[in-house]
Amino acid sequence: MIDPVDLVIEARARDLGGGFKVRRVLPFHKRRMVGPFIFFDHFGPIEYPPGKGFDVRSHPHIGLATVTYLFEGAIAHKDTVGSDITIRPGAVNWMVAGRGIVHSERTPDKERASGMRMHGIQTWVALPKTHEDCPPSFAHHPKETLPEFDLGGARAQLLAGEAWGHRSPVEFPWGIWYLGLTATDGADFEIPADAADERAVYVAGGSVDIAGKNYSDGSMIILRPGQTVQVAVAPNSQLMLAGGQTMDGPRIIDWNLVASRQDMIDEARAGWTDSIARNWRDTRFSLPDGEDEYIPLPGADRHKRSSLHAVSCGARAPVSQHRHILNQEIFMMRTFWPAVSLLALAACADPATPADETDTNQADANVEAEAEGMGQSASFEDSELILPLPENTSTEITAEDIGTRVATLADDAYEGRGPGSEAGENSALWIAREMERVGLEPGGEDGGWFQTVGMVEQTLDESVSGMTINGLSSGEPMELTLKEDAVLWTKRQNGTEFAFDDSELVFVGYGVVAPEYDWNDYEDLDVEGKTVVMLVNDPGFARDTDDLFNGKAMTYYGRWTYKFEEAARQGATGAIVIHETEPASYPWEVVRNSWSGAQADLVRGDGGASRTTFESWITRDVAETLFTDAGLDFEEMKSAAKEPGFEAVDMGDLTVTGNIVQTVDTMDSRNVVGVLPGTERPDEYVLFTAHWDHLGKKTEERTGAPTEDFYQDDIFNGAVDNATGSAALLEIAEAMAAEEHPRSGLFVAVTLEESGLLGSAYYADNPTVPLNKVVAGINMDGMLPVGRTREMVVVGYGASELEDILEAKLEAQDRVVEPDPRPEAGSFYRSDHISFAKKGVPMLYADGGIDKRDGGIAAGRAAADTYTAQRYHKPMDEYSEDWNLEGMVEDVTALYEVGLEIINSDDWPTWYEGNEFEAAREASLSEADGE
Repeated sequence: MIDPVDLVIEARARDLGGGFKVRRVLPFHKRRMVGPFIFFDHFGPIEYPPGKGFDVRSHPHIGLATVTYLFEGAIAHKDTVGSDITIRPGAVNWMVAGRGIVHSERTPDKERASGMRMHGIQTWVALPKTHEDCPPSFAHHPKETLPEFDLGGARAQLLAGEAWGHRSPVEFPWGIWYLGLTATDGADFEIPADAADERAVYVAGGSVDIAGKNYSDGSMIILRPGQTVQVAVAPNSQLMLAGGQTMDGPRIIDWNLVASRQDMIDEARAGWTDSIARNWRDTRFSLPDGEDEYIPLPGADRHKRSSLHAVSCGARAPVSQHRHILNQEIFMMRTFWPAVSLLALAACADPATPADETDTNQADANVEAEAEGMGQSASFEDSELILPLPENTSTEITAEDIGTRVATLADDAYEGRGPGSEAGENSALWIAREMERVGLEPGGEDGGWFQTVGMVEQTLDESVSGMTINGLSSGEPMELTLKEDAVLWTKRQNGTEFAFDDSELVFVGYGVVAPEYDWNDYEDLDVEGKTVVMLVNDPGFARDTDDLFNGKAMTYYGRWTYKFEEAARQGATGAIVIHETEPASYPWEVVRNSWSGAQADLVRGDGGASRTTFESWITRDVAETLFTDAGLDFEEMKSAAKEPGFEAVDMGDLTVTGNIVQTVDTMDSRNVVGVLPGTERPDEYVLFTAHWDHLGKKTEERTGAPTEDFYQDDIFNGAVDNATGSAALLEIAEAMAAEEHPRSGLFVAVTLEESGLLGSAYYADNPTVPLNKVVAGINMDGMLPVGRTREMVVVGYGASELEDILEAKLEAQDRVVEPDPRPEAGSFYRSDHISFAKKGVPMLYADGGIDKRDGGIAAGRAAADTYTAQRYHKPMDEYSEDWNLEGMVEDVTALYEVGLEIINSDDWPTWYEGNEFEAAREASLSEADGE
């Protein structure tokens, strides 16, 4: 027998703050619509005490009909066709948007005064193409006008369409039916095969049995077409039944707008913006009578996409009198904006606070919006992967709380926290809501939690892309195997296909131009049209003496990012870096995993046209083969390249030919920004940073031994890197929020660190507070769970007075400060603190050491080396319940105490004299003083 159930969708529960609960069902990544039913939310139940309620301000719709069905509560509805009516349980409000309607939804005055319980379903139904541009309309259908009949022992109410021999007064120009069903004593009925092309049963309460399987509250059962289905309903159950004719093509959801064509969406967006700008005079949209509040178009300003959603809670008051406003954080994923409805949006249990009140403990419930792509244009899975916030966490820094937060952020549900992906952005949302829960206030754009970071995601089509070395002595071309021999990409964002043909190879040593060190690997060299081949790190590393560059410690000139940038400045066609594990400080697997799949970058003003046509890494083995064929000894060339006066060397007749075919997707990611306002000097800030992103999910990128539990896992969970830092950020935030402080705390969880510190760079260029008002900062990244150690390691040791403060805090733990034992790895330039340091902000980046109290240095180094070799930037970086977090507790506590001392003092820690960032700080503070 064929299973009559085609798909089961479990509603994704959300506690949106203030106790308001929503369960999202449609759209779903495996099923975008059921007939024309395109959006389905189950909201509540929520209890509003007297004087509390919700307000969803005026906003537009096109291309859909909405129906709100209440089990409990009431909603006051106003719209631009003149409707002003209250919907109550059992009745139906059927609003047809057509070419455009604007409406608001609020708690009625009577219920606001007395308090009420709110519970119901809201659904959107896409209009057929023939009616997308119809005039808007609204019809209220009281309960008594809707057909009620017995359906196998249950009381059925036909809300729309025609079914089971009954016809609802709610008509729709497409074949549908929609029923509410209550089975007090249970029921048994069948849904005929010919009832509709597409059919679904939603369990709003209780349970049902279909084909011998039980489905409970929150399940939507999609039935297989062409089969009669028997449904057995348990006593005291509530169901919603929906059916419809297969829709006439896919639909796009963009904010509140639904359409079959993008031009209709674009015109509506422009119309809403124009209507606001012209104050509703002779414009496409207007406001309902008596309304003067509206929701701005998300994304109207590229740099202000996280706009206020303008939903307020509690007693009504003019906008200017609100101290807090419930925020709808809108973020763009590729080209889609989130569906916004009353129930997708929300409500909260606490009223907005007038500006003249001083209760700063009252928190607003900030709510989420999710990007829901529809039809052929859908790009992301439905955001079913949001995980619950922790409960009963402590204001003390504890191993239990750190473990809970790390486990959540490293969960498979977030699919490796890839920026721009739905699952990844949902982890940022989790952080924002956790910031709110522990007592921070929004510190992002437009009073929200987020700062939108416009990004471009470029994905190489490896099946048709590649590079080949020509001019070999054998006469045969050498085709490089991607991932095994080389990785390949382009930073050019303004095209999908790029080719390079017989570009001559030139070895330029370390590829450095550093006037302060009197070093120029490109001196008297014209590389236009050529491909430069470079060593990783810098000459100081190779010489291992303090008289050149920074000795063993890597400078920025050793970073791969610099090398590719410099090659572009020199006019090269291509740039290749030779990988070697020791100078790179990571094995080839890290390169392969990091540069495979989608690559992210900030949106560049020139579309990346100023970059080289291609960028690449190759393995040492490939490099040795090429050098030998060119008549060069690789080791001799390396030795020569570290000496002052090195001159570039042509690599014989070797050339490189290749092509890049890529997809280019523009999307947004988000920095998450929370503030703990100071009581005396709130305009002075102590900064805490950690990056929330990791590498995401990469199909067929599987590592690990067959004996490992996560063998063949393709999710790069990033538990150490950097769920630990994000968890530490939240631990410190919760501890800080337990008391008041003279200065403010600024907590920034940044995105796109793994793509080249892009999120922190964007924030540093576009700060939400002046950076000359940031007293100092602490960055947390990659905290190893190795247990207690005798030291903390300061990366970039010898930089600022923050180290002195840390030293004093560690002394109380019977620990010491140690310099980075591997400065050649360039860690100081590989995490987000560098973005702020370049702007002059004194930054501290310290981590647990390797001298374990249990096992000593040997045990600590072995643990660190094992992590680097087996887990760093690999799917095996997963959380485990057997992690020893005692040392991490000490580390986070020490960093918290450093921040606590600064936030409670008048001091401004400085860079040590002569530090490379000292001048930037002096210039920044002089600007603040008006000098």
